[in-house]
Amino acid sequence: MNSVLAAGLIVLCGNAAFADSSNSGNIRLPGCHNAAAGSPVAGEADAMGRGICLGEITALIAMSGFLQRPYAFCVPSGGTAGQATRIVLKAIEGAPERTHIDFVVLAIDALARAWPCQK
Repeated sequence: MNSVLAAGLIVLCGNAAFADSSNSGNIRLPGCHNAAAGSPVAGEADAMGRGICLGEITALIAMSGFLQRPYAFCVPSGGTAGQATRIVLKAIEGAPERTHIDFVVLAIDALARAWPCQK
């Protein structure tokens, strides 16, 4: 099971070491904004950006029970992907010097800070 989880995180994170990768906070921010706003979809690229953002956040929520500290986060009762998206957006926008980092890394960090697991 651990190898499956590790493989999943590798696929989600991609090339986290490379600046402004194809999955950086800079790249994902517009789609996440539009998804959180709930505004009408403005074409194929917008739909794709929204879907990737929500898909990655939903995948992280699904995997949250397998993450260990310091990456662990515990979704509160009633927590939603929409709420998690807003948490991630706030964190990314609050640290523009980090937006070149892989989106999944930024999202895990934001969710671990917002929804820490109680011992």
